[in-house]
Amino acid sequence: MSKNLPQKICAQCGRPFDWRKKWERCWDEVRYCSERCKGEAKRQKRPSYP
Repeated sequence: MSKNLPQKICAQCGRPFDWRKKWERCWDEVRYCSERCKGEAKRQKRPSYP
């Protein structure tokens, strides 16, 4: 059941992930493999207050 689907590397964890039907219209903007990675990236960008 191997299909030739586009693949990207997650900007947060560095793992490869395949195209999904739910990303059909926004594949060019997809940067993270999961909501978890997306959330972790947002948390890391926040400045830490003393």
